[in-house]
Amino acid sequence: MVYKQGEVQLVKAPADTKELLKLRKKLNLEVSIAQFKEMVKNLPCTVIDKMTDRQFDQLLMKEPELLDYLLFLPNREIDSSFGAWCAYKGAAEQRKKAAKADKTITEPEINIADPLDFVRLARLLTGGDMSVMNEIDYADIGSASNFFHMHKQSFAERGIDTMSDLAAYDSGKIWLLGLVDILIKHDYACELDWKADIEEFVWAVEQLFIVRAMSLPVNSFGLFEDDDVELWLTELNKNWQTLNFCLLQVDINSDSYVLVPCLLHVLDKVMDTAAKSHILNLWQSGVILKPWQSGVRTK
Repeated sequence: MVYKQGEVQLVKAPADTKELLKLRKKLNLEVSIAQFKEMVKNLPCTVIDKMTDRQFDQLLMKEPELLDYLLFLPNREIDSSFGAWCAYKGAAEQRKKAAKADKTITEPEINIADPLDFVRLARLLTGGDMSVMNEIDYADIGSASNFFHMHKQSFAERGIDTMSDLAAYDSGKIWLLGLVDILIKHDYACELDWKADIEEFVWAVEQLFIVRAMSLPVNSFGLFEDDDVELWLTELNKNWQTLNFCLLQVDINSDSYVLVPCLLHVLDKVMDTAAKSHILNLWQSGVILKPWQSGVRTK
């Protein structure tokens, strides 16, 4: 049997952020929502590098609404007959023998994040709250695997039972979720489903420690019920600027929003540390920073 292999392109942009989130989930894309938004600005764009025509048909049978968004572009034909398989197997054996003779072993790429970057983020976002810092003991633990096993219950609650579920060769993902869960535990962050309504948004943000401690207003800015989390966040940030605060999003590559209040005078350090940690994507929605006494740069 001969089948076609090719790439899948996105040819139509979803109507809004909610649809974009649903599309990313259905395609199981390993990109952040911010990266996905950038991709769809220049259509068509490739969302799946390698797929067969049969797999594409199965995807559309399972999710027929994707037909409006996707296009399959074949780039090669593959013969799956027994004769072709024998030829492939023989060539594979030859490559295996050559590699063994060469003693060349390809090791998986490993991304080892610096845990101290996440310690700095915790300190900046909480003002060095000792209840948080005592849990952010990455430096003493020494490895992502140790931290994972010490906080196994927290990861299990996210449906992550083993390190292989989290990408064993990417320690940054472990540090990131560990940091987020600790911030949530101590009310420095909250996590909202992408389809949260306005009451859920207002209640969750009002419960945050910094919001309560600094009496930051949440529901007095004319937030509209028919909008979504990102629009409420944008409106909130426009008004919080005068109070020297903003509400950051932390992208954990899921359908949820993790929100963290941040003082504007440490925002530059937070953003620089987040960029340095590579795996952590932090960004502001609707924040147009103005120069002020603490030296925050203009955006």
